[in-house]
Amino acid sequence: DTLKNVFQGQNSMNESNKAQLADLLAVLAMTMAKAGSREMLSFKKQGTKELGSWGHEFVRSLAGEIGEEWAALSLEMSDNDDSSKKKETL
Repeated sequence: DTLKNVFQGQNSMNESNKAQLADLLAVLAMTMAKAGSREMLSFKKQGTKELGSWGHEFVRSLAGEIGEEWAALSLEMSDNDDSSKKKETL
């Protein structure tokens, strides 16, 4: 929780450092976050775009959270909306 508070309260931190901290928090969220919270996805979206060096377990977990988010968005959106709006949200 302390690192999350630091991340949320650091407006003066440069973008590169903030993205790296978000990546670190995404990894920690993979193992420590409450089930269904999708914190890993939230932090990774704010982090760097690089995934290759994180390993297959991280990518697998991230894919699971993307799937959970997609399912949640599907329930919220009506059948008349197209999937492009979901993609924009993710």
